Amino acid sequence: MRPKLLISSIFTLVVLSHLTVGDVVDCPPGCSPGRWSSGAVDLSSKHVKFPDENRDIRVYSPNRRSAFRVQNQNWWVEVEGVKISPGNDDSEIYYPVEISWAPDDRTFYITKSFGYTTGYNTKVFRIDQGHINSLVDVDQIAREAFSAHRCKDQDANFAGFAWEDHSDRLVVVAEVPNVGICYEMGYFAGFEISLSTGRILARYSPNQLAARWPKLFGEELKSDLRYLSRKEKSKVP
Repeated sequence: MRPKLLISSIFTLVVLSHLTVGDVVDCPPGCSPGRWSSGAVDLSSKHVKFPDENRDIRVYSPNRRSAFRVQNQNWWVEVEGVKISPGNDDSEIYYPVEISWAPDDRTFYITKSFGYTTGYNTKVFRIDQGHINSLVDVDQIAREAFSAHRCKDQDANFAGFAWEDHSDRLVVVAEVPNVGICYEMGYFAGFEISLSTGRILARYSPNQLAARWPKLFGEELKSDLRYLSRKEKSKVP
């Protein structure tokens, strides 16, 4: 088990307004890759105890016409000079948290947590006609498919991992938390989910994920893979 710091997370409201100009860190290159997926961006510009304090970060979409923006704990999206805020339940993010844009420049996911070991969840959003809409519940879809590996007293961790088919398919990783009460702690698997239908299109063992997307493995998955048995590495959920 790897000890990790627990940090609480709450949610508040951010309203729609025009964007303001400040001293912003553009990521990349100003931030590190995500701890789950190196294709995501870790939303911290400083290695400090509470990285969400005094934070002002902008993460551009692939064509740089849109940007994900976070100031301290509040986030929104900037599209051609206009600030678009999320709904009531989604407007604050603390740390740890990472974000990844899809190739279509309109869709992105946020993976965040209440702590460093447990509580990771992923939500997918799409910008449509001046609004930020949440898409299918990828956590619940993966949770049902991963139920055979659930820990008795801890929910699995769910993290965005890789975009497929431009923007309609997202590979989500489910992980048994690295806590001693979990029999299969550190075991993880991937689920390719259609965002338009909510169907699981493919399932991946740890070895299959590593073979297909070796460059996307973040430090969390690299560490898990290192300690899994040969049987666990080959297990498809």
